[in-house]
Formats: sequence, structure tokens, C-alpha cells
Amino acid sequence: MKITVERDELLRALNHIQGLVEKRNTVPILSNILLDVNDNKLRIFATDMIIEVVQSLNCDVLNTGKTTISAHTLYDIIRKLSTGSQVEIMQAGTKDPIEIKSGKSNFKLPSISPEEFPTMDNAKMPFNFLIKSNDLCLLLDRTKFAMSAEETRHYLNGIYLHAENVKDKEALIAVATDGHRLAKIQLDKIDKIGNMPSIILPRKAVLEIRKLLEDYEKEVSISLDENKICFSLEALTFSSKLVDGHFPDYSKVIPEGNKNILIVNRKSFSEIVDRISTVSTERSQAIKISLEKKMLAVSASSPDSGSAVEQLAVNYDSEPINISFNARYLLDITNNINEENIRLELETPSSPTLIRGEQDASCIYVIMPMRI
Repeated sequence: MKITVERDELLRALNHIQGLVEKRNTVPILSNILLDVNDNKLRIFATDMIIEVVQSLNCDVLNTGKTTISAHTLYDIIRKLSTGSQVEIMQAGTKDPIEIKSGKSNFKLPSISPEEFPTMDNAKMPFNFLIKSNDLCLLLDRTKFAMSAEETRHYLNGIYLHAENVKDKEALIAVATDGHRLAKIQLDKIDKIGNMPSIILPRKAVLEIRKLLEDYEKEVSISLDENKICFSLEALTFSSKLVDGHFPDYSKVIPEGNKNILIVNRKSFSEIVDRISTVSTERSQAIKISLEKKMLAVSASSPDSGSAVEQLAVNYDSEPINISFNARYLLDITNNINEENIRLELETPSSPTLIRGEQDASCIYVIMPMRI
């Protein structure tokens, strides 16, 4: 194998896969990336056996071939080479070291046989649709904070994606919950999702694909079956196995008909909750919300930090209520609502509260109260 490639293009490609590869791995080949050279293209494969990223880039090919190389060593070398330089990568045979040349720099690195590198088979992915990158980012951003990280309930360690018929239109719905809070967003106007299987996208896949979408503005092609999913972003494909499990019937925890309605300025409410939580107990981060006609009070206390209270005039004409929440959970929700005012629908101090923007009902949040 022998190629010449632009240093900047190679560095950009390696940046896309860095988060997936562990420096120290109990399976040595998983610390490597696969370089596959063919048809004037260099394809770079990275995998952790659950997720696979494949990045393609143009190069000048003198000899085709495959090899594997330490992902982090190659990244560090390329990163330290001069901007705008040319990089020559070559290997005489699969048992020989890999040579990397650029200017007067010359490196020789060990390799592992490419035959040992595991790749995913994405040939049979019967379900396909297109989604705008900003819509996909919205789905992930509005729900990922509510994913669980507990291994005991692995089926909550991700985002539940499914299609649903809403008012005679197909909608793509994303849901995440950790048992304490729930986030749900509904996207309309996405074609060809009527027969989409319901899936759970793993937590790590959610975080990694979101990074890759940061500077990508075009449509994303999604292919999936009941076991895996593939996102195609032009020269990059991101594939992941899915969580094996059944997501609970989340509709049972979304309250309907809560009678106590609070409309409050999102920024003012968030700032008060953040300020008052400074003295809350570090572990529980509990704050108490007291509501009466036209007035809201947020308070907190702890044996070590003291107490605090702050009031705010609000649009509230329902029954008086005292209810407690985890301040961090509450702020995670309010920080993901892009409206001037938010709407809280409350019932009792022990019942779940529904939160959404005052105008937009396509994205809703549910938070369980605390007992303090």
C-alpha cells in the first residue's frame, strides 16, 4: 500500500473518529483503525464493536491495500505536522511496519493484520428515510439529557425513536427518560417513516453522532433494521447496534388534565431556581416551589449551607400548591425550551408535572416531584 494525502484532510477525518477509539483496550485491534485504499479513495474504519465510523477521503494512490494502525498515535503525528503539508503513507507488506513521511519527518509504526479488524455488515438495511441535519440535531438535543446512565435498566440508556400517526400524519418521535424526568419531541413532515421499526439508539451512539453533526448542514440518510442503524453524511457513515430491550410505555407517565397552570418567563424562572439551589443539599439539589395567586416563591435549605428564598410575580390563578423538585433536573428542562415563557401544568405535590413552551406543544417534558 502506498498513498499521498493532504495533511489537513486526513486530520479532519481522524478528528471524526477520535471519540470512538479507546487508547487502552483489552482487545488490541480496537485501539487501531483500518486504512482501506482503493479507487483513489482512502477509507478509514474505527469501531468499538457496537459503533462503527467510516470516513472516506480523496488521495493519490500508488498502490492499493489495507492495514491497521494505532488511531491515537497516527492522530498525534498528523496533528503535529505542518498545515498544508503532504503526507505519504506506505507499507510493503502486512507484516512490515507502516511508514509515514512528510517533509523531513519519517515515522515507522507497528501494525496488526487487517484481517483481525471487525467490520459491520450494513448491506441489508430495509428501512430508509431522509432527515434534515438540523431536525436530527433537534431530536437529539431536546431529549439526550434525560437518558439514563444506570446499567440496571439498560433499555433506558438511549433515545427511543418511533413513528406514530398524529392527526392523520406520520410523525417521528424521540423519547428519553431516566425515571425521574422524561423528554419527548415530535417531528412532522418526514416522509416514508410509516413502517419504521421502533428502536432504542444507545447513549454512546447518541453522543457521538451529535458531535459529527456539529458542522454538517445537509440531509442525513438513515437506514435501519431491528438490530442496527446507519447514518450517512456524504463521505462519512456512522453505524450502531441498537439497545436490545423494550422501552416502557411512556404515555402512562405523561399527565393529562393537570389543573394548576403556571405561565412564567423562562429566563427569570431559571435564574431564580439556579440562585436558590446554591444552598440546597448537594446530593438531592432539592428546591421547593410555592404557588399562590399571582405569586411564586422558590426556597431551599440545608443543614450545612443555610436557607434561601426568592419571590416572583407570575401568571397563576389556580389553587395554592407547594411542590419540590431536583433543581438540576428542572434547569435541564428549562434550558432546552426556546421560548420566552414556559408552561407548567401541576396537579398535586406528589404527581408528575408537565412542562413545555407556552406556544409549542411538539416538545414536552415531565418531571417527578421530590419528597423533602
